[in-house]
Amino acid sequence: MQKTLIAVVILALVGAGLYYLLTSYTPSPDALSELNQPEPEAPTQGVSGEVRGTILAVDTQQAAVDGPVLILIQQDSGEAAVVAVPSMGLPTCAARGNMTDAFALQAGQVIEVKGTVGNEGMIIPCESADHYLRIIEVQ
Repeated sequence: MQKTLIAVVILALVGAGLYYLLTSYTPSPDALSELNQPEPEAPTQGVSGEVRGTILAVDTQQAAVDGPVLILIQQDSGEAAVVAVPSMGLPTCAARGNMTDAFALQAGQVIEVKGTVGNEGMIIPCESADHYLRIIEVQ
């Protein structure tokens, strides 16, 4: 019984730590500037957000240290947006059935994303079962 209680406490602490890491990530100052793109305007944090646009760049560098995959897109409106796909928590992602593999995305593809607005206006498509990240076939 005591071992089970200890295991539950450890799992709860690990889960809380993962949640904190996934929702509090702030990219390095160079993450957007290296792409020579203006920083997007930051919408209200914690609300649901949807974006659609053409991928300008996919940054997988932070994924090597359990950070998110950052996807810079130019929305149909012309504004830039950043999508942050958690790399470490994908097995527990509530939307994993609706998620295209972020490591397979390439510049020039058109995607649409629904997620929660996180730090600095990044869209995080993983916190609800109705979130998604999908490629749009352009004809």
